[in-house]
Amino acid sequence: MKKKIIFLLCVVLLITSNIFAGGNKAQAPSVTKEDDLSQRIKMVVMMGKQFDVPPGNSIEKLLGDKINADIEFRLVSRATEDLINNLNMILASRDYPDIIQFEQIAMVNKYVDEGVLLPLDDLLKAYGPEILSIRTDQMFEQSTFDDKKMAIPITDNTATSVPLIRKDWLDKLGLKIPTTMEEYENCLQAFTEGDPDGNGKNDTYGISGTNNLSTEVYAQVFAYYDVAPGSWQVRDGMLVNGSVCPEMFDALKRINKWYNAGWIDPEFPLYSRDKFEEVIGTGTFGSYAWQAQRVDPAFDIGLAALYKKEPGALFVSFPPIKDKNGNPGKLYYGDNRSYNFIGFSNTCVSPKRAMMLCNYVASEPGYLRIRYGVEGTNYAIDSNGQMKWINGWDDINKRTQEGLSIQYCNFVRREFNDRMVDRTTQEAFAMMNANMVPASPFWATTPSMLDFGPLRQQLETEAFIKIMTAKPGTDLNAIWNDYVTRWYRDVGGQKTTDEMNALYAKRK
Repeated sequence: MKKKIIFLLCVVLLITSNIFAGGNKAQAPSVTKEDDLSQRIKMVVMMGKQFDVPPGNSIEKLLGDKINADIEFRLVSRATEDLINNLNMILASRDYPDIIQFEQIAMVNKYVDEGVLLPLDDLLKAYGPEILSIRTDQMFEQSTFDDKKMAIPITDNTATSVPLIRKDWLDKLGLKIPTTMEEYENCLQAFTEGDPDGNGKNDTYGISGTNNLSTEVYAQVFAYYDVAPGSWQVRDGMLVNGSVCPEMFDALKRINKWYNAGWIDPEFPLYSRDKFEEVIGTGTFGSYAWQAQRVDPAFDIGLAALYKKEPGALFVSFPPIKDKNGNPGKLYYGDNRSYNFIGFSNTCVSPKRAMMLCNYVASEPGYLRIRYGVEGTNYAIDSNGQMKWINGWDDINKRTQEGLSIQYCNFVRREFNDRMVDRTTQEAFAMMNANMVPASPFWATTPSMLDFGPLRQQLETEAFIKIMTAKPGTDLNAIWNDYVTRWYRDVGGQKTTDEMNALYAKRK
């Protein structure tokens, strides 16, 4: 009888604990307040990787020693689908890392709704002064829920890819930086047919890029037609997504002409971001698009390899070409705040140490140490305040093996300082900031975006590449019409359009 009573009491306690625990939502453990860092602990960090670095490198050890922890870094490809799939698997498994990187605010929303993330306000005040010094309250607006900061913005300003072109090839072929579509196409044709590398072979292309948001490299074309993939255009007082606007089809048809003329690297649909870095090093094309900081070979392994192979090679940024109406070109950007965030799970073994880690990376000494190494060993500052690598490009692979890179700056990044980048990169940033405009009238994350975002991106990528690379005689209209139908019907396009227009009506 006593055993039966004890068993029933246990059942009641288990049921009661589940009721008060909030059903199926993960609950925060009782976190012990730490007065010191004397006890070494284990922590797990899930981050999107920039490129592969060996585990257990010197920077990982440095970060761990800063908070007396053995840190396991789970690095995931930053290709959107890979990161989203991993984040969804983490939710399903309920096995949460201590620190989690998000590449979209939509996923932060999802984790907050599931009760997985810790509020960070008190931790920021106590252990995050460097973060608060470089992130305004406005920067936290996206990741603030019910007046609580639930994630830290990794980046702090608007950024978009910039168009790049080989200046040495232009000079050799007697061409100037293009300002119109006609001039740009002349450059692409000359890069393909004019033997710019001087090897007597027909083995170069006008333009190349990656399959990760394959539209990125052709941003000049979309800007020419005044449309941006994924943007929201106002048409007759209503919002229509740029990915299904007629102008988008016009842009894709123009790219298809380039492809069939042989101006485009035919292998570009196969290039991941990591693979494309290797392709940059081959020096086989004359134009592409990339983040402004990647114009400095110190931050791009592929560009460093190219410049070592061809000392006279030089990629420079250039302003967007004029649009079809002769107006100044534009560089469209998405949100004017951050795409990337860091959150702490409610099972984090030590929120205090997690915040201390992010705060160290956000500090200028921490950022310099992680990204550039040790002054006097890895780099020096010349009389003009310009940073110079002591061992030049020959040492870049060694630095990568040691973990010196942007990878671990993905906790919290500082603004680029002029002394940290070369003149070409400074010019790229200046050009980018002078020519950016928002691609949509306002920004919001709607419920169907969370449900259908990856599927819609997959459909767009597949359809766009299919049109871009279609052979002459292919019925492009049939491909486009089928894509638009499926966009609205199969991947939540109509629902998202309705949700966005409802929000737009309220905001107006």
